[in-house]
Amino acid sequence: ILSEIDVNISRIDDCTVQLSWVPPFTLPGVPILGYNVNITNLDKNITTNSFINGTNIYFTLGYEYYVSIAAVNGAGEGNKTITKVNSTELLNFTEKFIINIVGLMRDQDKWKVDANIDVTTICGNADAKFVYKFCKSVTNAPCFNTTNITRIKLSNSQALLSTLLFLPEDQHYDVQVEAIVGKNVLSSSGASLSTFDVQSVEETDSPANGIICLLIHYVTGSVATGCQIKLDCDANITFLFHFDGYNDQFDKFQCTQELTFVGIKTCLLQVYDRIGQVNQNTSGPAVTSTINVTGKIATQSTPTTPNNNYTTRLAIAVVVPILVIILSFIIILITVSIIIRDFTKKRKGKFNLNSLYSNHVTPEKTCL
Repeated sequence: ILSEIDVNISRIDDCTVQLSWVPPFTLPGVPILGYNVNITNLDKNITTNSFINGTNIYFTLGYEYYVSIAAVNGAGEGNKTITKVNSTELLNFTEKFIINIVGLMRDQDKWKVDANIDVTTICGNADAKFVYKFCKSVTNAPCFNTTNITRIKLSNSQALLSTLLFLPEDQHYDVQVEAIVGKNVLSSSGASLSTFDVQSVEETDSPANGIICLLIHYVTGSVATGCQIKLDCDANITFLFHFDGYNDQFDKFQCTQELTFVGIKTCLLQVYDRIGQVNQNTSGPAVTSTINVTGKIATQSTPTTPNNNYTTRLAIAVVVPILVIILSFIIILITVSIIIRDFTKKRKGKFNLNSLYSNHVTPEKTCL
């Protein structure tokens, strides 16, 4: 009876695992005719039986196998050797995929997610399935996997996964795309996406007069009627702007009205979808970011309201004439005072001259 076979499992290249063995001992004159090989793919639940003459067999990427080998000679089949082969562990394919989510499109209540798969190793006989895992970004709600499973042959060095999914509306998601071969996750890649119509907002060059301009990116297939922009610059300064959108225009350039404050402020920018006649989708915001905003330059150090401006103009109209009258009166008083002083001096000078003459003594004449 032929004994069991010692087997050796080795990696041949990036796509191939080899199972080899040394022929068992047999009696002289009774040569080994070949080997009965039974292979069960545990992942696909497929079993194949074959009779081979060689002493090695090959396995491709990604599956677990049970392999039974028995030598056969003229006396019959010998003892079976059963071994388990996991080609994924041996091939170490964890770095062989690059997965990038590259597109999102709305189809009414469904969302189409596109992902580029870049396979850096070519294995023509193996395939992989790709599963999307969605987790809400801002809650502790459990993640869920899509029931959509896409398979591609790894012989495609590049492939585009395009999957139509039913996703809850108005949510932000962290998405994990997993490449699975057999029962093994060979690679995964993360990304983020949202099921709001407004996908992103980009600040563009704005005029320096208290106006900001934004490029608003809507998802392809948007059903929004526009968006609401909310700017929180501090506890006392909040601006709201409502913009109209179009279902067939997905990049919309919008500018705000003048922002009436002085200087530069860091403001919280929040953008909400507008659906129908509703100004703000309360499930939002769809986009949140911070931006530096330059307010309108004021002519006074302290901005005044229209009522204060009116009061100021009225005060000027009343006070200025009064000041002119008072100033004129002061000038008249000064002028009169100067005239009186000069007149007094002249009168005093004449009086002193007469006194001098009146006090003069004329010498008496003496006759001889």
